[in-house]
Amino acid sequence: MPEPYIWDRNILIMKFLGEDERSYPQIRSVALEDPAAAYTEVLSFIRTLYQEAGLVHADLSEYNILFGDRLYVIDMGQSVTPDHPRALHFLVRDIANVNRFFRSKCDVLEEREIFSDVTGLPVPRKSEQAETR
Repeated sequence: MPEPYIWDRNILIMKFLGEDERSYPQIRSVALEDPAAAYTEVLSFIRTLYQEAGLVHADLSEYNILFGDRLYVIDMGQSVTPDHPRALHFLVRDIANVNRFFRSKCDVLEEREIFSDVTGLPVPRKSEQAETR
């Protein structure tokens, strides 16, 4: 994430992410040299954000990840805490978006496996969900 310089209530001034007055490109616009490493880094970000910062991005996709000297996740303004009523829904959507983007570039993990790794929660299979209704 970009380095914050100063903040006050809902105002946050952060470091510019780019070079020569041009912002770093979104990863959707870049030919990744090692897509598997980038995928692993994004999954690590999701895990760290949830487990250490207590947040779910809630809009993570190839549009909110910049590629520069490393990957930068941006647009954190809509992030939610895990106790938000839709936090797990947002997390599932974030994981699905990341897998959708990387699927054609490298092998991806099953979304259920990622979700369980991030949250520590088991994900019931669709047939089990239908039985509990």
